[in-house]
Amino acid sequence: MARPRFVYLGASDYALRILRAILGRGDSEPVAVIDAGVHDTRRRAIANALDHAVAAGAIHDTRVLRDPAFLEELRAATPAFALSAHFSEILRDDFLAIPRHGVANLHSAYLPYNRGHWPEVWSIVRGTPAGISLHFIGPGIDTGDIIDQVRVSVRADDTCASLARTLEDEGLALVLRNWPTLISGTATAVPQSARYPINLHKHLGTIAEIHLDRMYSARELIDTLRALTLPQLLKGAFFVDPATGDRIHVQVSLHREAATQHRQPENHAP
Repeated sequence: MARPRFVYLGASDYALRILRAILGRGDSEPVAVIDAGVHDTRRRAIANALDHAVAAGAIHDTRVLRDPAFLEELRAATPAFALSAHFSEILRDDFLAIPRHGVANLHSAYLPYNRGHWPEVWSIVRGTPAGISLHFIGPGIDTGDIIDQVRVSVRADDTCASLARTLEDEGLALVLRNWPTLISGTATAVPQSARYPINLHKHLGTIAEIHLDRMYSARELIDTLRALTLPQLLKGAFFVDPATGDRIHVQVSLHREAATQHRQPENHAP
């Protein structure tokens, strides 16, 4: 019996980690892997990362999603399902109609909270629930019916980076737990209970600047600094050098010391 085929959208390190785990199940076959910025060198790197379980010719740049000839080839391949993970493109209706059992997205937020960009940042800054959600793609951004989700506690020593790592581990488990029903078309989903405003990358600018003469609570300042600590991807919060006008960016390193390590021994009178 032929294995069901699927389309995979995303090729970040995290997305490829999930795809390797799916391929390791051996119960389905990728017909295409699609992500932005795919060229010959990147295509070979993706194939290598997947131990050549996906042919280089099946790895494409997102431009193919606007190519009628490619979409017709994809339609002829009759994929059962499509999964998006760390994929930034908004998918058009002509692609969404191709997989028989729909298209799902893995979003690093506890929907309906924190739709859009940088959900980890906003969970720390606003204290909104953090988590990861697997949902069908519908009209709008991150608005589709929820298949499954996991809520995660934000620790006092979390930065954006550490919270993202926790959510990635939970997301991998979430996909694998639901994969049999996703690929077979038996997954169930429930509508989102509310609709909150969407967060965009530009909204980071509303919290990034630390004004040197403004009064902040310690909690507000620390939460802002740790929320914007994600080396290589975010520059971090910043303040302006009054002498030069230069921006001085700040990221923090937090280390937990257990209460038992810093408690003073009780002083017992002789």
